[in-house]
Amino acid sequence: MLKVFSIIRSLFLCLFILAGSGCLYNVHELMDHSICERSKEIIDLEPLTHFEKKSETPKTIQDLKSSKAKSVDNKIDESLEFTRYQADPNSSKDRLIVPPDLPGAQEPPIKLPKFTKENMAQRKEILAKLYPPLPVMAPEPVLASGPDGKPYSLSDLQKIALTSSPKIKQAVAAVAAARGSAIQAGLYPNPDFGYEGDTMQTNGTAGYQGGYIQQTIVTASKLPTARQAALMDVRITELSLRKAETDLSREVRNGYFAVLVADQNIRVSKALANLSGEVYETIIEQVNKGGFAAPYEPFQIRVLALQAYGQLVQARNRYTSAWKQLTAAMGVPGLPLSQLAGNINIPIPVYKYDECVKRVTLLHTNVATAEFDLLKAQALLKLAQITPIPDVTVRIMMQKDFTAPPNALSPSVQVGMPVPIWNRNQGNILQAESQMVSASENKHKARNQLTSDLAEAFERYENSRVLLGYYRDQILPDQIRTYRGLFERFHAEVKVGDSDTLTFADVVNAQNILSASVVQYLQILGVMWISVVDIANFLQTDDLFQIAGEKVSTEWINSSEALEQLIKLPCKHQCSPLSDPKYLGVDGKWAPATKSENEVLPLEKKLNPKPLPAPNPVDSKPDQPLK
Repeated sequence: MLKVFSIIRSLFLCLFILAGSGCLYNVHELMDHSICERSKEIIDLEPLTHFEKKSETPKTIQDLKSSKAKSVDNKIDESLEFTRYQADPNSSKDRLIVPPDLPGAQEPPIKLPKFTKENMAQRKEILAKLYPPLPVMAPEPVLASGPDGKPYSLSDLQKIALTSSPKIKQAVAAVAAARGSAIQAGLYPNPDFGYEGDTMQTNGTAGYQGGYIQQTIVTASKLPTARQAALMDVRITELSLRKAETDLSREVRNGYFAVLVADQNIRVSKALANLSGEVYETIIEQVNKGGFAAPYEPFQIRVLALQAYGQLVQARNRYTSAWKQLTAAMGVPGLPLSQLAGNINIPIPVYKYDECVKRVTLLHTNVATAEFDLLKAQALLKLAQITPIPDVTVRIMMQKDFTAPPNALSPSVQVGMPVPIWNRNQGNILQAESQMVSASENKHKARNQLTSDLAEAFERYENSRVLLGYYRDQILPDQIRTYRGLFERFHAEVKVGDSDTLTFADVVNAQNILSASVVQYLQILGVMWISVVDIANFLQTDDLFQIAGEKVSTEWINSSEALEQLIKLPCKHQCSPLSDPKYLGVDGKWAPATKSENEVLPLEKKLNPKPLPAPNPVDSKPDQPLK
């Protein structure tokens, strides 16, 4: 008998050792071998390019007719070639005929009576119909004030966003859920209580009647290991909360500077529209005087003026759109157009790439998340390895014997556990070990991605700093001086054909270059602040002008003085600062950029811009962290 017990004990010991070993497969070596085998496959071997495709283009009409190309592109090319070769070079008059389907092609040619005293009244009537006034822009919308009657600062916007954005509330809820899962993972299983009756109706008696209690005893530290894995989820969700805060801060910063850039765009576009309108009126006066400008020239100037007005319309709509995007990011889309503190022409922080890349690759939440992912994977692997070790089930029962006197109490004890013969958790162990190998590369992967993204942001940052200097100090001043000189010469009564005459092409070219230069300048200005915000987001700093409590040096990027001269020419959250629930709804208003089409612009200016306000002193901490 003792020998039998010794054999059974040895068998159980072997099973426990086999189940507890866990590492049934050499996963690392298998994965490395698989990757090495994949690397032997040839990728991108001698890629074909369009330069290697040999095709001969027919050079004569006979070759074109005999060509049998079937592709649509070839057919289009052939038709173009036929047109080119069949066209008569002497028929230039026919080639300049405007296609009848083109809008405006049906307009009659310009015919003015001779410039005589008898024809002056008729001439003015015809010119008034030919050169209608420019459209009228709607007045600027009235901007609301902040809660205290002051404009919203960037810090105010950040506080509203943190207390109103659903993203933060969801992230906080995720942390609480992870903590609940960690608590649940380490709880011991509940005992079972029950009633049991046996051998009832034996000899007409009640048999054995009583109750039992059963408890599963968890072995091999499974519960602490499971709780350890769950605690890693808590750390990961806490990092996700921090990342959600920095991402929200990035959205608010981008929205804030987008509104400021849009406001600057309105002021500049208004100045260009004013200037274009004056040029249009001036050249009409020259046509009225006779001989000082060709009758067709005001049409082209009017086109340029309407394009300038169109830019103003786009600028105003961009301002409204930027504000609504900002309020939506803050979680208060019902907040109406309001005043913002600050100015787009403020010093920018000067970031150094070597310092930034070290901080980002060491302290970014993505890197920390990867570390906790690895710790979680290690805990789950350990749990998978110890899962086959059986848990012991103990059952104690107490029954009263009614089958025979003296009807005494009859206790019984049952102890059992599963035997891991067929299911030793092999699949879960393999899965957990594979996931651990994958998690071990997450940190490397996160650093690579962060380095790449930071390099892209620094490229935009450095490009914008240099280009802004070019536009501020050279391009805009030179072009505005040129345009100012051309504008002044419009007032000189020099007849067409005289020497040293301002040509029509000069005016059109200068207007186009000036407009394009201003648009590019504002685009670069917006890109610069987006890149600054992106770099600060990678650094995950609570202040654009501080890193880890240390101030960042700044560089003054003021707007061009020439540009300034051009402008001077013509669900309720309890702790939210906004208590009105309407701000949590949607603001359905959109400020109109133009008036009715029937309204026209009188000869006097209607687009006089407001005087440029003096820039407010900028605090070195415009974006204080919330406590």
